[in-house]
Amino acid sequence: MRTRFFTVILVFLVNCQHEGRLKEVPIASALVANCSLPTYEIESINTNNLIRIDSVRLESMRIKLGSKRNKLPSYSQYEDLFLIDTTYCDGVKITSILYKDESCCKTIFFTAMKEGASVLADCIQVAQVGSDGEWQQVESMREGRNKLLIIRKSQIQIYNNITGQYDSVATTTINYTLELLTNALFRRQTKDSSTVVSSIKPS
Repeated sequence: MRTRFFTVILVFLVNCQHEGRLKEVPIASALVANCSLPTYEIESINTNNLIRIDSVRLESMRIKLGSKRNKLPSYSQYEDLFLIDTTYCDGVKITSILYKDESCCKTIFFTAMKEGASVLADCIQVAQVGSDGEWQQVESMREGRNKLLIIRKSQIQIYNNITGQYDSVATTTINYTLELLTNALFRRQTKDSSTVVSSIKPS
């Protein structure tokens, strides 16, 4: 039963991974669930106490999927998936998953399925922290009014000029809201955003 559960989650995760870009979810004609989504401080999550899906188990699942094996990602020894916890809300089961890439980022995903269902209804990338070269991103989570989850994204990108020297830095801030609907779909909306570009003085 646990293997089947992991397989369903991992197959669905492939469809919602998109290298840090957040997918805007359209407004759905369903009621908002009467509960608050979980919040986490990503950097503070202790993976030692979490259930880890190792590369051996993942590859075993890929083999069992046969011709559909490529729907699962091929994680390397530097990447991990962890199950954080499970919460229930208005007949919907929400699973929080941490994806950890040691070369770059930590990312939280939510999956949702109706209680008693055999397939997942939705999956969404919620928040990410990490850096890679001239890029850095921090996303925080907090509960807002009316049970909305507020996600604040701060991203820094340093640019090079034609001589290869750093000459400018762009800081982008985006505020999102995320809520769960009673049909087990997530709804995210962008509230506001801003980008400030500043020059870097040569040393």
